[in-house]
Amino acid sequence: MEAARLGDKVAFAQLINAHRASAEGLCRRLLRDPEASRDAVQEATLVAWLSLSQLIHTERFGAWLCGIALNKARQILRTTLTEARVAANLTDGRRPVATPDEIVESEELRSRIRLAIDGLPQSQRETVYLFYLDGLTHREAATELDITVNAVKARLHQARSNLGSVLIDLQPKEAPMATTPSTGFVEVHIADVRMSKPDTSPRVGLVLLKTEDGERYLPIFIGAPETNMLALGLENAEMPRPMTYQFTAGIIAACGARIDEVRITSLVGITYLATVIVQTPSGPAEVDARPSDALNLAALVQASITVESSMLRSSDELRQIGSVEHYQLGDLLDRTEIVQEIRDRGKQMGQFINQLVPKVARRETPEVPP
Repeated sequence: MEAARLGDKVAFAQLINAHRASAEGLCRRLLRDPEASRDAVQEATLVAWLSLSQLIHTERFGAWLCGIALNKARQILRTTLTEARVAANLTDGRRPVATPDEIVESEELRSRIRLAIDGLPQSQRETVYLFYLDGLTHREAATELDITVNAVKARLHQARSNLGSVLIDLQPKEAPMATTPSTGFVEVHIADVRMSKPDTSPRVGLVLLKTEDGERYLPIFIGAPETNMLALGLENAEMPRPMTYQFTAGIIAACGARIDEVRITSLVGITYLATVIVQTPSGPAEVDARPSDALNLAALVQASITVESSMLRSSDELRQIGSVEHYQLGDLLDRTEIVQEIRDRGKQMGQFINQLVPKVARRETPEVPP
């Protein structure tokens, strides 16, 4: 024991070998799976090696090792049972899941579920594990990942979409039944950008996305600053210095990456959620974003834009809506008027600065333009 505590791996191996059979026997009684039991003991061995210095009663090494192994076995069992619930949740209950006893006995099912989850993009995978496997709430998962609650909900929605067809195949087969097919994503383009007039408060912008066949639309209200930048970009207005989105796109390119796609993924309450698909030197990555930021980047780098099909509306539906939050489309500035307003304000600001310099020199109070 003393040699093992001093780092002698041979001595430690002898200790493990003396108690391995007992530890595996206890794990097997709990898991009823020889391979999973060996995995639990293997993990316990690593923990024991790293924590050996903390063992006070060295004569109880065997019991200590068995206790660690049982804890690992319980984690495996808990994960296995939770993964069964994940399969049901991620398929929206469209197929019955196996009983807990059947799940424990089915190593193949467990491995395939883990493989399916591990195949998700990292952001979705982390969120699925925290919410479904670790049992965290939306808010707790958001705190752990340092993102918003809405971003957590969006990632889970995306994971369900990505995993649904995979996990349905894992469930027991039954007679066909009528189901609603997954709608998927549809490519769109920015058809129009509008802004509320200067005498409204607060000022808001509207982006109208339209499918390539011109039959369906998605209107999204965004902030005034983002609307200004989008209008400038769509009008190919020249700017003397890079603005925020040009700067962001430049950093992405400098890192050897590119923006491939912008997805409008879901609607949570009254908030639309988006994801930016970035191709990096190490592979694709998904970045949560506001639609206003994502669409600005898409317009700048000519990336494709897609929308979850169920959120799109026909032209008849748009006419029936007529307005959104009391803003009539005809009462909004179009993008050429938005750009002209920006230029006018720029001229006013230039005149103000020209007046400001001599007045400051004379210590006079300048008049700020409206």
